[in-house]
Amino acid sequence: MRKIAVLSIVGLALSLFTVSAGAAGLSPGSRAPSFKVESGDERELTLEMLRGKQIIIFYEDKDSVEKNRTLKKELNKFFQNRSDTIKFLIVRLPVIDCTGSFWPFKGKWRDNLIENSEKEGIIIYGDWDGDMLEDYRMEEDDSNVILIDQKGIIQYFYAGLVPADEIKKLKTLLTETLVKPSP
Repeated sequence: MRKIAVLSIVGLALSLFTVSAGAAGLSPGSRAPSFKVESGDERELTLEMLRGKQIIIFYEDKDSVEKNRTLKKELNKFFQNRSDTIKFLIVRLPVIDCTGSFWPFKGKWRDNLIENSEKEGIIIYGDWDGDMLEDYRMEEDDSNVILIDQKGIIQYFYAGLVPADEIKKLKTLLTETLVKPSP
């Protein structure tokens, strides 16, 4: 009887581990949840506003923004060699986890988003309430890279340092899944 009880407990523990291990990140093929992010100068951006475009999201916290710098540089080169039509159809969306900001320091966080947007040459948005982090099941305190196609379907999700073979895969997905508009 003791063996059965121990095996039951072990089985339950393994099933709980399996459920929690599979909870990180949404799977490719999943519909992208709606989101709302806000820039330092309080401009809102939602998934609905980007419908019909491919979206590559870099979701990071302030300590992990440099983790995938190589990927960002590779994608900058990739976009430089593309037509204006393709550049128009692909949105690069950097989002910072701003849930750690609170009243006396929120203004400083906003100023930092504005300053870093100018430095990087792209608007950086903040996830102020943590809804995007939770809805997309992102890895906290890490760099998360997500590709959403023009139909709102997640094509790619990677948490952590993206290795070279994954960078190549992502660039291939960017071109293969892009639907060019009809003339």
